[in-house]
Amino acid sequence: MKLILRLLLNALAVIILAYALPAVSVDSYVTAILVAIVLSILNFLVKPILVLLRSLPKGTSLVLGLLSVKSIKLEWLSKKSSKSIALL
Repeated sequence: MKLILRLLLNALAVIILAYALPAVSVDSYVTAILVAIVLSILNFLVKPILVLLRSLPKGTSLVLGLLSVKSIKLEWLSKKSSKSIALL
């Protein structure tokens, strides 16, 4: 139940951001839910790695580097699905 609620709240956040930011557009509610699912999967996979790296000395710089890689992957994903999501 918590997972479904979290996915719906993430989808709602995507829709609100699409209305608030002129450079972002979402075609449908299904697209917003798919974006929420992709973000949840990325958070599920990346968060344990970041927690592990943060515990290491010099871990902060590694974490920041991985966060930039994550944002690059999200940009690449948005370009691949440009029919549904458009980032200008």
